[in-house]
Amino acid sequence: MQSQQPKTTLVLDVWYIIIAILCDVPAPEKVDDGERNKAPQSFAKEIPYLRDLIGLSSTCSEFRSILAPRIFKRITLHNTAKSALAVQAIGQGKFAACVKELQYICTHTGSWEPKTTIEELYPPELSPVLSNLARFTSLERLDIHFAFEGDEDLWNLLSDELVDDFYSDAGVAEERAGEEPWRELMGSSFRAIASGYDPQRSPNVHVPHSLGIHGLAPITLPIYYEPAWGSFLSGVKSFTMTIPYLENGAGWCVITQPSYSGFAEYLGSWFFNHLRSAESISFDPSETGILGDMRDRYDASIGLQDAASIGLHDANMPNLRRVDLANLALCDELVGFLVRHSQTLESITLRDCNGFEGTMRWKDLFESLIAASLPRLRSLEIIHEDQDDKERLLFLDNNWADQSLVERARRKIESEPGVRPFPYASLSDKYGSRLPHFDTAVQCFLEGEDDRVFKELMVIVERNAAGSAGVDV
Repeated sequence: MQSQQPKTTLVLDVWYIIIAILCDVPAPEKVDDGERNKAPQSFAKEIPYLRDLIGLSSTCSEFRSILAPRIFKRITLHNTAKSALAVQAIGQGKFAACVKELQYICTHTGSWEPKTTIEELYPPELSPVLSNLARFTSLERLDIHFAFEGDEDLWNLLSDELVDDFYSDAGVAEERAGEEPWRELMGSSFRAIASGYDPQRSPNVHVPHSLGIHGLAPITLPIYYEPAWGSFLSGVKSFTMTIPYLENGAGWCVITQPSYSGFAEYLGSWFFNHLRSAESISFDPSETGILGDMRDRYDASIGLQDAASIGLHDANMPNLRRVDLANLALCDELVGFLVRHSQTLESITLRDCNGFEGTMRWKDLFESLIAASLPRLRSLEIIHEDQDDKERLLFLDNNWADQSLVERARRKIESEPGVRPFPYASLSDKYGSRLPHFDTAVQCFLEGEDDRVFKELMVIVERNAAGSAGVDV
């Protein structure tokens, strides 16, 4: 007589299937324009059946042991006393080691006006939680979100400051934080988090593998000058940072404001230069804050001037393997950064990056990468919102364009479908918004050099990928 599988095992297998279905997270919905700076959905709301999972976990110890790692894997902390106390209870409980991802969302249910008190934005209960994140011994990812109700809210808070020269003085920043609690919220949050991983205070703790800073306001904070901040960043292996979509509600982008380029000059010393352990970085200054040498960045008070630094000029990351960069101009600083890390890079992704009129072309970037040898590069992606519509990318519906060039471009698209156009742009001399540059884009497409050199580079990339197939890295 054949032995049969115990029924209890079969029942458990069925429950595992049910639990997997209940834990399934649906794909996130696309963010509408006007909501780009709003708070993300908390982890708890991403799981539709979380209440059912919690209910199951309370029925017996067996379910509790199965479900606890799933329920507590990803938790959200808001800048409220209630949320802080809840997360503190998890950190002091027996399920603290189940937490692998923590999402800290700094937002406000009302207005982000200066009259809001610091106690409202940063209640006293927050510091003990943020300064003791090391209690979550399995924490791998920390995401910090600074969220606003609308795209123009941060602009309104910074309106007087944006039109002046950028100030980098820590003392002035301290004074401003005392006057405007939303600044204190940012600084106090960073300071508390960094203090919890200070090696002088806690020599045996390790910072989370991954750190994300989303919606970073372009201002000076005193914490950026404190050794604990640099020490904290130096242990991060995967770093993501975004600057919020920032315009005044009438179309003027933050790139038109004098203080913005000054802020960009400090991105290196405040962030990127400290990332000595980084294996992966992602940076997006948003389409309203494009960085890089464009040579036609418009400033409302002094006219055209060179664009701002990317912050990568002096950054050296010996273990860097992956970069994902968005809304940058092709320029020497970008190329220098990629070439400087060419011996370790395995993946390069450029999203909505552009060549700009009169500056570097895409073929120049590709030729520099080929010359750098790139022994490990196995993935190269140039992603643009119009990449699947060649006519739109080349701006062929431009009624002011030379129609003979338009017809030549259309004929080439039809006769040589394998030739890829690359995005070129200029900036509006009034609003600072990015506009497709017909002449440069079509000229480069007709010449075909961008595509030719890109394909040469992809031969190297594909050869590297084939050679490493099956190798676990």
